[in-house]
Amino acid sequence: YGEFGATAALTGDATHRALLNDVLDPARRKLSWFAVHFPSYARWLYSRIGVVGRLVMSFLPMQKPATYSGIREHALQAFRNFRTSTQNGSFVASSSNSILDRLWIHHKSQKNGELDDMAIASECADHFLAGIDTTSDSLMFLVWALSLSENARFQDRLTEEVCGLPQHYLNQDGIPLVEACDGLIFLDAIIKGTLRLYAPLPATEPRSLPIPSNIDSFDIPAGVIVGMSPYSLHRTPEVFKDPLTFNPCRWLDSPEEDLNKMKKWWWAFSSGGRMCIGIHLAMAEMTTLTAAIYRTFRTTVAPGFEGASPGITSRFEVFYDERFSLINVCNFIYLSNFN
Repeated sequence: YGEFGATAALTGDATHRALLNDVLDPARRKLSWFAVHFPSYARWLYSRIGVVGRLVMSFLPMQKPATYSGIREHALQAFRNFRTSTQNGSFVASSSNSILDRLWIHHKSQKNGELDDMAIASECADHFLAGIDTTSDSLMFLVWALSLSENARFQDRLTEEVCGLPQHYLNQDGIPLVEACDGLIFLDAIIKGTLRLYAPLPATEPRSLPIPSNIDSFDIPAGVIVGMSPYSLHRTPEVFKDPLTFNPCRWLDSPEEDLNKMKKWWWAFSSGGRMCIGIHLAMAEMTTLTAAIYRTFRTTVAPGFEGASPGITSRFEVFYDERFSLINVCNFIYLSNFN
């Protein structure tokens, strides 16, 4: 967002910290349900202001700021700040690479079909929403899975791989470069294994069309919501042997025919026209952070948390490792420096 909409939650800005409540508040599940099944009603509720806004507060599925109010308002204000800078001449197109800058440059370069103000603000909000918790949820499960005693061999192998990076593949702070992490085969298998078993958006991805359609011989009436679920796809035993087992080696040691089938059924980022546009950024974040952690630390499950799984909220459900009967949302990882 650059200077026009960067957040300051880490330094104590209460308004920006309130935006993060969307990650933690379980009411987001109720809001998601209304947004999918009663979108017009949800939009009407959250667009009320003044006296009417105060009157409908008790009917809100999730109190403001919520996914569809606080973050979108922040993105809209960020664009307004940006637009003001373009009008008074203080904006220099080549001086920044924020999402606002790039969208504005695209807007100015189009003779027809250019983005209007609300479209740019909406794009900014979507980028903000998509980047809050998906990557962090995946990394949480990755670290937790590697910290389990039965997976110590995987952590050992990963540590050996990331510690073997030559010095010229590190930046001035000793953090592996993205280009270097792209070539780490076992790290890639670890991330694929994590995203298969603990996909950040495991619930059904709802879709609908305004016209009737036919999908694989099934007639779908107009307006009917259909969806695909990574949670179900990734637990198909005919494709993934022992589907509930975290085993990154399956991506390295399986016969080519089985590997090709697994790749086809691996759906962590969706596919087609609605595929996650942040896939490359997410992979860059996960690979570099994981490599940085395990070059310095060894992780284990903290005492007292051995029998519990972390959990995440995705749309209406809470997801966790179903092999465990308990869910714990406290700090459950112990870091030890092995140097």
